[in-house]
Amino acid sequence: MTRTEFDRWFIYHQEHFPGMAAWLGRMEVHIQDGHMNVWFKALRNVNPEHAHDASDKMFDDVENDPHSYERHPQAIARIASGLKAATAPPPRQYVDGEETYKCLLCQDDGRVIVWDNVSTAVAGGKMLYQAAAACTCVAGDYFVERAKTPMVRYNPKRMQLCFNTEPASREAAGGDDGRANRPGRPT
Repeated sequence: MTRTEFDRWFIYHQEHFPGMAAWLGRMEVHIQDGHMNVWFKALRNVNPEHAHDASDKMFDDVENDPHSYERHPQAIARIASGLKAATAPPPRQYVDGEETYKCLLCQDDGRVIVWDNVSTAVAGGKMLYQAAAACTCVAGDYFVERAKTPMVRYNPKRMQLCFNTEPASREAAGGDDGRANRPGRPT
């Protein structure tokens, strides 16, 4: 989070805890500035959206309220880290130095490349453009639920996977019409 994002979050957080303004108001200006710098340092690695969500959660849940304004940054960072873990794509896993995947379709990326149905229909069946779709696995959940631009979930009955995405590879594989890239055909 940048300092500007922190300042925006702090205003939002004060709206949830109006007594905080009076608490800060009783301090000298240089002490207030020191508090704000310490709070910013404690929260600079927190995603601003997660900080806002953590403020909401802290306000709604009595168990998350630290009962002391000095402890709010630590509580926000703790709550936000839990939100981050719940919304982030799964981390890469390695066995004997080799990357392994839970999903062979997207290789745990959460996205698959498909031929765009609209451009294919307009071009009379010739596959022109590629599009990204969220995979059906757990990694794809991130893109459906939490990405800034939600994605459509891959549907094997309605979408054609594009296994070979490099244009030069498509031409070498037998043309640019996509037939060489369909499952079951060698590329």
